[in-house]
Order: sequence, then C-alpha cells, then structure tokens
Amino acid sequence: MEFLVIDADYVIENGKANIRLYCKDKKGESKTIIDNKFDPYFYVLSEKNEHIINKLKEYDFGDKGKVRDAFIVEKILDGNRVKLIKVVVDNPRNVLNIRDVVKEWKEVKDEYEYAIPFAYRYLLDKQIEPMS
Repeated sequence: MEFLVIDADYVIENGKANIRLYCKDKKGESKTIIDNKFDPYFYVLSEKNEHIINKLKEYDFGDKGKVRDAFIVEKILDGNRVKLIKVVVDNPRNVLNIRDVVKEWKEVKDEYEYAIPFAYRYLLDKQIEPMS
C-alpha cells in the first residue's frame, strides 16, 4: 500500500509508546497507521562500554523511567567509526530524565540524539519523509 504521510505523533497506551502516522491513500481517504514496535532511545559514549551497559541495566532510575535495553552499536561520529551504547528506554518522555542521570556518571564521556522528538526519530529511522 502507498500512503502520503501528512503528520506523525505518538500516544502512550498500556505503558507503551505507539507511533501514529496520519496519511492519505491514493483515493484521498484519511488513514491512521499505528506502529507499537518502535522504542525510544539515545546513545552514550564511554570507554567502559560493558561497565556502563551493566550499570544501565541494574540501576534503579526510580520515577525517572526504566532502561529496557542497552547494547553496543557502531556509528560514524565526526567522520570516525566509533562504538556507542544504544540506551533503549520505556517511554519517550523518560529519554531526557534518564540521560540527565547518566550524563553525571564519571565513565560517560558524552550522550547523543537524546533531544530528537520521538515521532521525528521514528520518521528519520524509517526514512519516511512527510508529504512524500
């Protein structure tokens, strides 16, 4: 099926973020597509990746949110291939909360992509261009 994506947002249902894509089909009819299989995340740079991954998985962030997963990915940063930790969190609203805690850890050098709005992050990752 082909759709023209008009807009995107998200809602929290049963503790899970659901992306909503507002679209028009070829007949001009409005459609809403829901994707509940996309998780909010940000990246962490550290020289002690395994230590940070374990700490992220064990740390009690309390009411600031929960880390669902953390693992190493390779990315290009300033033209260089680097290993970053992808930190997957429970709720888009908690990305900044958890980042604010993690940035204070002495082993963490930097954090990336924490300020990208969740619906926009989805469009970027899925390579969906609105109005196309």
